[in-house]
Amino acid sequence: MNAIEKLKYPTGKWKPQSTYTQEEIAGYLDKLDAFPKELLELLKRIPDSDYDNTYREGGWNIRQIVHHVLDSHMNSYMRFKLTLTENTPIIKPYEQDDWVNTPDAEDRNLIGIAELINVLHQRILKLLGGLDASDWTSKQYFHPERRVLVSLAENASLYAWHGHHHLAQIQIAAKS
Repeated sequence: MNAIEKLKYPTGKWKPQSTYTQEEIAGYLDKLDAFPKELLELLKRIPDSDYDNTYREGGWNIRQIVHHVLDSHMNSYMRFKLTLTENTPIIKPYEQDDWVNTPDAEDRNLIGIAELINVLHQRILKLLGGLDASDWTSKQYFHPERRVLVSLAENASLYAWHGHHHLAQIQIAAKS
């Protein structure tokens, strides 16, 4: 991985696995639970004047990253819910670069956004908390851009990684 990729993916790139154990899934749920609290604690230490700092040239700033996480994790919640209530739903992708530039993403109350992410994660955990072991791999959605089926376990793995990936980017931006 070159220097730019190391900044872009400070925790490494996410890779789907071919199988997921119940222990791994429990670990993903623990990460989904811990992430909003870690984000809130980090944001409390960053002055508002640093919200426009980026983690790399051409990368999003802290404010955009936090808004992206909210947007992305809201979409993930809907994907989990659709997958649990429909037979292999086709999810709707979205243009994340456009979403971080909508008027609501100008909001500088990042503590409030982090609190909303916390509530959202509690909903996700409540939704996923009572699943049967077989649901994690048997229930899937279709991702039309990637042209793949995505299991609940894979989605949990992705979003456990996703939050901490962006947390690391925020830490880098806060130091610049």
